[in-house]
Amino acid sequence: MNRIRRSAVLLGLTAAVVVGSSIPAAATFSESVSTNTATLGAATVAAPTRISFTMTCVDGARLGKLSWTASSTARINRYAIDVEVLGQTRQFTAAAGATTVEYSVAARDLQPRTPMTATVTTVTQYGWTKTSSSVPAVWSC
Repeated sequence: MNRIRRSAVLLGLTAAVVVGSSIPAAATFSESVSTNTATLGAATVAAPTRISFTMTCVDGARLGKLSWTASSTARINRYAIDVEVLGQTRQFTAAAGATTVEYSVAARDLQPRTPMTATVTTVTQYGWTKTSSSVPAVWSC
């Protein structure tokens, strides 16, 4: 008797599995989640303006002076100055509040009226930058 019951149960389960596997499954799932949104503002970095680049000859030296009107950008970290002379770039750094850089070059290293250009780059505390247009040196010797 047990054997007949077991066989009937086994046969019923087998039939249920066969019939159940031939029918496609249908299920639906939905979930909604609310999220916080944030608005990002794009900051504009302004390059320095009114750049003046002069070179003078004094006692066997060449004196360079580069001045500009400070950038209106907030949180300026520094200004990066690039002076290009004969295809080589010399780099200087000025503090955030500075508007002038002066430097000296030995006369033997630089002939009067040597073509030179300079750019001034605003560098913010976040590392954002904006470079001015290139300005040629004006010699007075």
